[in-house]
Amino acid sequence: MSNFKDANSATKLSGRLLPILVSLLGRHRATARKFKILGEHLDFQLFVHDNWGEVSYFRTRESLWKEMVSHLNEPTAFYEFGVAHGYLTNFFFNYFDKTVWSWNGFDRFVGLPNSWRDLGVGAFSNGGVPPEIEDQRIIWRVGDVEQTFNETMIENRTSCFIFDLDLYGPSRFVWDVFKSKLKDGDVLYFDEAFDTDERRLINEEIVNKMFTVIGYTPYALAVKVTRDSDHKQT
Repeated sequence: MSNFKDANSATKLSGRLLPILVSLLGRHRATARKFKILGEHLDFQLFVHDNWGEVSYFRTRESLWKEMVSHLNEPTAFYEFGVAHGYLTNFFFNYFDKTVWSWNGFDRFVGLPNSWRDLGVGAFSNGGVPPEIEDQRIIWRVGDVEQTFNETMIENRTSCFIFDLDLYGPSRFVWDVFKSKLKDGDVLYFDEAFDTDERRLINEEIVNKMFTVIGYTPYALAVKVTRDSDHKQT
């Protein structure tokens, strides 16, 4: 009975406070957006905790990348899906150069094909051209990933698959292409794991499967293939 009374009281309180909060936030859109993102980050942290318990938390994605690299025991084939202006690519070649065996960067370079969150078609465009990062190990794959990626491109060595396409559709396509090629020790990184699109793929293919969680940030999640266990954590 006491639980029912508590729930009823909470409902009445929220009924009085929510209209006031909505009215205030309606006049301050930037603040409302921050509240929404904060709520998403909290929800993402609960999602990680509920599925994997206490795992390593990193305040920045750069610190998570450093931890990812420590799990790669040999020069690695990188597959970056969603390059945009090349920040991540450039970071890896500047700081983890010896870890890179090869690098395939997939992007339209003209921005998003569909709207995503509060961003419209064309967001993240790099003017139709790849970033100016000169290294003979890099191959830029320009166009829709559905036309530029196939399983014959996957090398028979430790691989790191970087998801930053934002949208579920192309991310799902990428997964379906390489899932049968995954090997023990391969690493997967989801740059927008807190968002509903990448989270959907994580729910479908990562949760309770053959992966160890390397760590997460307020936005991102990194995991490692560990076929010897259905559900492990670091």
